[in-house]
Amino acid sequence: MTTKDLSKDPVKSLMNIVSDMISRTDPGIKILREFISREKDLYILYSGNEFTIALSFYLLMKSLMFRKKIFIEEIERFSLFMAPYDEGFEPSLIILSSEENYKKIFRYIPSLVFTGHEILMIRPKTDHEIMYKEMITSIDIEEKDNYDLYLIYLLLGAGIDYTKKISSSPRVERLYREIHSLADLTKDLYEKYEETLHKISNLLNQDLYLDIISTPSAKIFAEIIRKIRERNKLKADILVLDYFEEKFIRKDSYTIVVYTEVEKQMISEIIGRSVLYKKDKLIDLYLNTDPLISPLYFALLAKLLERICANISIKDHTKLL
Repeated sequence: MTTKDLSKDPVKSLMNIVSDMISRTDPGIKILREFISREKDLYILYSGNEFTIALSFYLLMKSLMFRKKIFIEEIERFSLFMAPYDEGFEPSLIILSSEENYKKIFRYIPSLVFTGHEILMIRPKTDHEIMYKEMITSIDIEEKDNYDLYLIYLLLGAGIDYTKKISSSPRVERLYREIHSLADLTKDLYEKYEETLHKISNLLNQDLYLDIISTPSAKIFAEIIRKIRERNKLKADILVLDYFEEKFIRKDSYTIVVYTEVEKQMISEIIGRSVLYKKDKLIDLYLNTDPLISPLYFALLAKLLERICANISIKDHTKLL
């Protein structure tokens, strides 16, 4: 995706992407929903940067499906220490892949197949053939530039759809309505957070030290921000920290704190101290949404921010907060 493409109207361009995403992921959601419905225990396997998205999917499944045994594990650890010894109790496996970790994941596929595990692999569309593809269910995501957004939508969409079919509740009904109204909600998000997004974009396009503190629901936003900043190739670095890593916040940095209203208690002390010592060097961004679907909203906000940054970077931009 070029800078010119990103610098178009941020809301309209992202709404078009979301509408296209909903239609293009529908077959994959049906495949994943059917895989989830199997009676076996379920492991969500990840490698490297896919942990954040894997955790979001795990928390949604664990919160909405009390009777199903669901686990999350790093693929290398599972392949070496668990898979060889679960004979007779082999769980189904959902493997999350990306361009960065595909080769690492690829080498564990044979052992997982030969130990009798049912596998569904979600990966970027690639020319590489999957080993033993006749024994693996595969969902290929063709959208390279928005892979994280597609992946989180696919996982949460399938989880919510499946839960609605087996044991609906007011919470599930609300989540179902939200995820199926995503294009319209994109506009609402921009209108509510436009000022904050422009403040963050102002920082990302300048050579300033940045620390981003995030809770689990907001981690995807922090990670996409890091990718945006790294593309700018500035000298000052950016730190992405979990909420419990407060001691690593730098005194001379600008700090962005990202969380949901439900998670405010986890991060309130950090905000209080940052307000006291950093004052105008603090940006506080939070969503008052269900934490199970918040990662998807944070991914949308990050994509809006990406477009705002592209638009600003082509101008003479020197103003601070």
